[in-house]
Amino acid sequence: MKDNTSGFSTSLLHVHICLHCTAVFRREEVEGRVHTTGLFLCPRCEREGPLNVEIRDMSAGETEDRMPDG
Repeated sequence: MKDNTSGFSTSLLHVHICLHCTAVFRREEVEGRVHTTGLFLCPRCEREGPLNVEIRDMSAGETEDRMPDG
């Protein structure tokens, strides 16, 4: 998405942030059952916690750096 006021491109992503280890996961990577229970088991730290959904403005490079391999 292009921001007309500054001329910079922005990338708004719907993500889940693990409250324990701060790993970032795209919404598509979070299984459907999590959305109904509201509980998320983090693949990185293996701890369970509430679904923590945020919309973040991230560049493509930042997204790749923050997302866990999978």
